Amino acid sequence: MKPFVVRTLCIVVFLATQLTAQEIIPLPASTPPGSTPENYPEKEYFSKSWNTEVVANVTKPSLTVFKPSAKLKNGTAVVICPGGGFMALSITSEGIDVANTWPQKV
Repeated sequence: MKPFVVRTLCIVVFLATQLTAQEIIPLPASTPPGSTPENYPEKEYFSKSWNTEVVANVTKPSLTVFKPSAKLKNGTAVVICPGGGFMALSITSEGIDVANTWPQKV
């Protein structure tokens, strides 16, 4: 029963992200200087230890654009980088949640 609940939660979080984000821009997936090309499978999962959704083994980087409402739009932009780097991005608590609430906090 637990795997079903976890999978369902992951699907809901993924769909919610897609509904709130207006655009996903893939970044060039070139190998950084001094690195070797890797072929790790990317994965999304809920981390019990961090109590948040995590994206791990990022080998296909992208930018997810969250546009403000017309009322809040003022021509500025903010880049939000979830913590964790390559190994495990804290995508929800340090990315999506921040992007969805940032304009209201200013």
